[in-house]
Amino acid sequence: MSIVTQDSGVFSGYTLASLRALVLRMLRVSNTAKYSPTAGTADYDWIDDALNRGQEEFVRNTRCLRTFAIIELLANYRVYRLPEDFLDLMAAYFYDSNLSAGYIQLPLKTREELNDEVSNWRTKTGDPRYIYLDRVHGSQSMCGFYPIPDTAGSTVSFDSEYGAVVTYDCPLFTFSGEYGVIIRMTDTDEYFFNTDAGVVGKITDLQGNIWLE
Repeated sequence: MSIVTQDSGVFSGYTLASLRALVLRMLRVSNTAKYSPTAGTADYDWIDDALNRGQEEFVRNTRCLRTFAIIELLANYRVYRLPEDFLDLMAAYFYDSNLSAGYIQLPLKTREELNDEVSNWRTKTGDPRYIYLDRVHGSQSMCGFYPIPDTAGSTVSFDSEYGAVVTYDCPLFTFSGEYGVIIRMTDTDEYFFNTDAGVVGKITDLQGNIWLE
């Protein structure tokens, strides 16, 4: 008996059209008329919305995709915006060259925990030792630090011949291409994209800033 071998290579993934077709197949319908508010046969808005929400939930639960963000701290500013595509926080680090390791991991707290445990957390200044997730402003997630940073962080930059730095990142390509982002409260954010598989960019001068994963 002959041996049949198959080299499948790398899975190319589904297109939006194929995902729509899979949804209709699972619902055992041939078009969208049954679920469309206007009885349209090609009304895919509700499918696309469900797919987008499902993708976010899957990524959040499995943590299968991750990137980093650097927040350039400003003196006497407690609350900072998180990346546009923020889903979940895995870890946060404050970089300080005076520490033996050069950085310290910041435990995640809630506002309620800080209210219960620290009487002056809303006013105390110093080097950050805790991070908390703050309110959502519109569609923008926010985070805060305790103590409130009393010194501005250094200006951070990417330095690599293998990557490209841009000031605009189309959300459609964020999950697949973005390696990291520098969040600047008083200037334009910068996004780093790898141009060579397996090579990452060099980041310079993290002193006094926050690294998020």
